[in-house]
Amino acid sequence: MADMDLSNKLLCFEATMKEFINKLTGAMIPKYYRYVDEVYDGDIDLVYRGRDYLISRQMVAIVNYNKRHTAGNNIEGIRRKIKDKYKGIYVLREIGLQVIVLVDDFDSPDLETLKADKYATNSIIIQGLHIASFNDQAVLSLNSQWGKVTFGKGKKINTLLSELVRF
Repeated sequence: MADMDLSNKLLCFEATMKEFINKLTGAMIPKYYRYVDEVYDGDIDLVYRGRDYLISRQMVAIVNYNKRHTAGNNIEGIRRKIKDKYKGIYVLREIGLQVIVLVDDFDSPDLETLKADKYATNSIIIQGLHIASFNDQAVLSLNSQWGKVTFGKGKKINTLLSELVRF
């Protein structure tokens, strides 16, 4: 009986997540980003890509939280996959990345250990982490900033997620 409840909960979460991603894509493309890539590699579901500039690019990755690994390992794995797929090169071709982590609720203590990058010391710079919870209907955003300035449209993404997570 408990297995059936768990599978029903997972199916409900999957349906909610797909509806959420469809609404998010409609709001992000073409207003904030130009392209969307479906990845579905087990960790990353979608990547929104902005216009390429000479040496920098802006992207958003939508990620399903995987409780089998710690949250920090998930983020490092995402950084590595984005670097490999989009050919990020430190200093020469950096990618500013916003990561949207989809969770059913905020019950995992390792989510508290996540942080955006303070310094641009990688080819993939995590400029913002946005943890969206469907059950809690809330968003936790962690953005890298310099004084009052945030990078990579972090505040706009946070506002948009806060509106969409309450559907």
